[in-house]
Amino acid sequence: MTEYYSLLGAPVKVRMPFGSDSLRAKSLDVVSSFYAPSTYVAKELTAMSAETNMIAARVFSWNDMTVDHPGNLIDRRRIIGQQMMISHVTLHQGFQVLPHSHENEQFAVVLSGRMRFTVTDPQSNEVHEHILAAGQVLWFPSNVVHSATAEETSVILDLFSPVSQLTGVDHATVN
Repeated sequence: MTEYYSLLGAPVKVRMPFGSDSLRAKSLDVVSSFYAPSTYVAKELTAMSAETNMIAARVFSWNDMTVDHPGNLIDRRRIIGQQMMISHVTLHQGFQVLPHSHENEQFAVVLSGRMRFTVTDPQSNEVHEHILAAGQVLWFPSNVVHSATAEETSVILDLFSPVSQLTGVDHATVN
């Protein structure tokens, strides 16, 4: 028997032999443990109709989420949906993410502070520097090499699509 569940809106297909309740509980534990502790994971997976893939909207509060620290000088909370992920990060002054790229398209929304980003032009290989302050947004297309430095303590909303488990700070952090 195959059952469909929703974990923060992301459909998860779980194959269940004979509908065993104990196996169901173990399978759901495996599914929920796939996500990092900093990721908001619903206390209960919601049954989803395989025919409609319909789920209800959800309200989240950053203040209720566990903060993780994938490196020094960074505090992060994440919400993972069906097609995108949002990270609320505080980057303390001096925090650096080395040049990296990823399949995800990304928007970096600076809520406060001052950030220096570099972006490598994929055609010319020229590196362009962008200094952003509160209220500014930088878009990174898929697979474009970029880096970041917090010139002062900054609060950023990073939006990623498609969803992925790891981001640049998980692979390319200096601090």
